[in-house]
Amino acid sequence: MRVMLLLALLLGISNPGLANDTETAHTRVVMETDQGIIVMQLFDEKAPKTVTQFLAYVDSGFYNGTIFHRAIPNFIIQGGGFTETLTEKPVASTIPNESRNRLSNKKWSVAMARTSDPDSAGSQFFINLANNVELNFSYSKPGYTVFAEILEGQDLLENASKSPRAERNGMDDVPEHPLTIIKAYREESAE
Repeated sequence: MRVMLLLALLLGISNPGLANDTETAHTRVVMETDQGIIVMQLFDEKAPKTVTQFLAYVDSGFYNGTIFHRAIPNFIIQGGGFTETLTEKPVASTIPNESRNRLSNKKWSVAMARTSDPDSAGSQFFINLANNVELNFSYSKPGYTVFAEILEGQDLLENASKSPRAERNGMDDVPEHPLTIIKAYREESAE
């Protein structure tokens, strides 16, 4: 144990038991919803392009008034692209897939949604409600870029995912009473 502690001090690691890159996050985003608060911590260093794009949408107010339009219990809850009337908001651009960062689609991680084109992520994101390792990068398939983790609001997301769902406007798994993002902002700008 002394050797580990000495090595940790020499390398500048504050807790040798937690010495991994997913513990080094910088920015936090708060999402005020109609059902409570969600706080996520972003992995700035591991997914820099994704975090930059996500924060541009946060800072511009893009997510305000959007809903979590897709919910599958014990899998994911997805939002960031549709209004309450299921009108899709136009996105400015797409970004390259950063799933090679090796961050895992584990429970409570946040990843970018995309089409079958790996480099098509725009504004939509999903929160993993289970350990969805099949969504991770592998050499045989591109994965989904994890760029954050949920710090607060897990119960609210879990409950929202269990809301009755239906097909609406050609979309499956739309909650009857979707969780609405009232306002999203960086934590430090909340004051």
